[in-house]
Amino acid sequence: MDDSRNPRRMLYILVILLAVAAVAVSFVKINFFGFSLSDRAAFFYQVDGNITLEPSGDEPVRISLAVPEPDAGWAFGLDPDSRTRFQLQEQDGFPRMVLTLPAPVETRRVSCRYRLVPAPQRELPPLSPPENAGETLVADTVKIAAAAILDRIDPERKLPAAELVPALLLRLGALSPAEKRALAPNSGSDVTVDAAIAVLAGRGIPARALRGILLDQKRYQQQPSVYLDVWYGDRWHIYRPNTGALEAPGEFLVLQRSDKSLLEVTGAKNSSIRFSVTRVPAGAEQLNRIRAKIIDDRSLSGFSLFSLPASEQNLFKRLALLPLAILLIVITRNIVGITTMGTFMPVLIAMAFLEMRLLPGLVNFALILTVGLGIRAWLSRLNLLMVPRISAVVVVVILL
Repeated sequence: MDDSRNPRRMLYILVILLAVAAVAVSFVKINFFGFSLSDRAAFFYQVDGNITLEPSGDEPVRISLAVPEPDAGWAFGLDPDSRTRFQLQEQDGFPRMVLTLPAPVETRRVSCRYRLVPAPQRELPPLSPPENAGETLVADTVKIAAAAILDRIDPERKLPAAELVPALLLRLGALSPAEKRALAPNSGSDVTVDAAIAVLAGRGIPARALRGILLDQKRYQQQPSVYLDVWYGDRWHIYRPNTGALEAPGEFLVLQRSDKSLLEVTGAKNSSIRFSVTRVPAGAEQLNRIRAKIIDDRSLSGFSLFSLPASEQNLFKRLALLPLAILLIVITRNIVGITTMGTFMPVLIAMAFLEMRLLPGLVNFALILTVGLGIRAWLSRLNLLMVPRISAVVVVVILL
């Protein structure tokens, strides 16, 4: 009794372990890496960055471009063509795309392309606010102008930051350029954002400038937009400076924060960059291929079968179907009770039909079955043993 129970117990344990392993792998792929089995709402963004510059010609040109930050909801990967030209390098703890053009440089336009694939929303670790917020040394005139703005918006100093920031941005939008300049005398083109940072500093609210692009494919060419990033409620909040609206997550792609550069070019002058965004519909398989490539590039090299050549991928697809097909046949014969043509014959027939259309498949199946049965009947008259007879039939079928 014990001898019969131990093998069966081992079989149950093995089946349970394999089932748990399969469920665990599927759970990790779907919940942590964003793999999907559904074609509904499957898409990715294709971002093109067009860099214009004026090279001197007698020295090499080095281009360093900030890549999208690891924001919740997006996974970043270089396009295959850009991957052969640009290199991902760490600079001050941040990844950047770097391209070096040897001298003499004649081109005045350089393009790069990368992909943004939807990824599961993950809780990122909270970012710390800037140290000594609100204690920046500013001129007395700036303090007076900032206090005047706050007196009009919040005379009692009781408005929470969530209400103060939109009201402040709307108020700044109604000011003249000269009045904004009084709040940010050293500002460049982002006067509204710098003025809002100066006013919020008077209330001890940390704020900083952001540069990025809108994931809006209607804008054919867009320059990096400047947004306001405000710290309150133990996290950062992104605001549109022209409307004071709180930016919805996933619609604004952050490329540069105030402590790092967006584009660095050496060996050339008058450089600028414009972006265009395209939303590309994709099936679940294509999207999973891109995800697998991004995963392989970042941390888990060889994690997915998608990293194999196409011929080997097709082979694994066929092999992966065999255990499933045999399981269905076993259930059909031994549990349901339906008679089948052996165990492997239905699988082989199904595999054959996968390689051709229905009508050619039926013609070939009828031809092979008829000739195979004829050869078997003829061999039966020769009084051959079972093994030689089956071997001969198998050889004939393979030849057909």
